[in-house]
Amino acid sequence: MDMLIAKELTVSAALGDGSVPVIRDLNFSLPPGRILGLVGESGAGKSMIGRAIAQLFPPSFAVTHGELMFDGQDLVRMPAETRRELLGSEIAFVPQEPLSALNPVLTIGQQIDEHLTRLRSGNRRARHDRALAMLDAVHLSHGAELLSKYPHQLSGGMCQRVLIAMAFASRPKLLVADEPTTALDVTIQARIVELIAEMQQNARTSVVFITHDLRLAAQICDDILVLYAGRPAEYGPARRVFGDPAHPYTGADAGPERAQKYRGLSVRAALSAQGRRLRTRAAALHRGRKEPSRRLHPQRHNGRDLCSSRRAARRRGCGHTAADDRGLVQDIRDPSRAVCQKRLCRGEERELRAA
Repeated sequence: MDMLIAKELTVSAALGDGSVPVIRDLNFSLPPGRILGLVGESGAGKSMIGRAIAQLFPPSFAVTHGELMFDGQDLVRMPAETRRELLGSEIAFVPQEPLSALNPVLTIGQQIDEHLTRLRSGNRRARHDRALAMLDAVHLSHGAELLSKYPHQLSGGMCQRVLIAMAFASRPKLLVADEPTTALDVTIQARIVELIAEMQQNARTSVVFITHDLRLAAQICDDILVLYAGRPAEYGPARRVFGDPAHPYTGADAGPERAQKYRGLSVRAALSAQGRRLRTRAAALHRGRKEPSRRLHPQRHNGRDLCSSRRAARRRGCGHTAADDRGLVQDIRDPSRAVCQKRLCRGEERELRAA
């Protein structure tokens, strides 16, 4: 049985008399002992999936359609008391901001002891010994000294290791790592990712790894789910997604001939040659997007197709091809309407000047 299953999951935000979906018809499955990477640009809806697992939504957000099953149990419809029993024991979280997640007025030892008490980990002496073993497992030396320190006395990387130790204390079935390296230096990020992978292997935990950094996702993830504008853009094994992308957003202008070039390479090799372009393209799309309701046009996959913008379609003489485009997007409210993101075709520019 899969550890986590999403079936047509839709999360919406209430706005006035209606609602706006922020995640639409999401489907995926996470088998036991595997790592699923949720990747995409900022605002794609990655962290909202983590919130859906814990049902910790901001005000006015809620799951409006579909199912989210954990180990055969419906997380959306289960009683709040049952969900609280799961969180922290069978379902664990590693947050983005380690310094914000830890209580600044309690020592590290007090916070670990509080967590172990909730897990019913024996008497005070047994919990102290367990805390030292936990810190040792995440490669933090001088554990007895660290237990007496406050979070502000530790570096960001050390605080994140403490949180990882607490997350794996109960040997959870599922871990949600919500961009765990965002607030850390680049030199520390790889170590934290390797630590999560090491702990995951030891505990045989299923992991949902949320990130916008494809390099980190390629380093440890077995499967990849690419999100764009709240919708799944691509889903499959990491090697296939990075080495032979099927969706234009993931391919980042790769095109069929470029995908053929990367086919057969390792994940890291394909990523170094191609994957970093996803972040560049995503940033360009954000700059070019006038409205949040636009997304990539499905016809964009063939790099040699002429731009399907209505104006450009009437003016083939401009020679504007999708390969020259900085991003061809589709208006969700009117799927037949494609909008060209190039600044202006020459013919359009002349037309505007004449006006």
